Amino acid sequence: MEKIEEIKEDAQKAVDNIQAALRDVQDVASISEEFAATAEELTASTEELNGVIEEIGKAAEKVAKIADNLAKSASKFKV
Repeated sequence: MEKIEEIKEDAQKAVDNIQAALRDVQDVASISEEFAATAEELTASTEELNGVIEEIGKAAEKVAKIADNLAKSASKFKV
């Protein structure tokens, strides 16, 4: 009878260990999903930032053209 009890205890320990391992795997999967979501958000933010930088570049070019035209126009009025 004592051996049967030992086998039952060992079997329960094995079940407990398996359940703990499954919980750990689920935790890792959850962390991986969170990481993937964060990476997607970062990618979207980076793309948005790139678009803003491109727009700023275009606006700077327009300002430079306006300044150039203004300088040319102002040179006509020099005495």
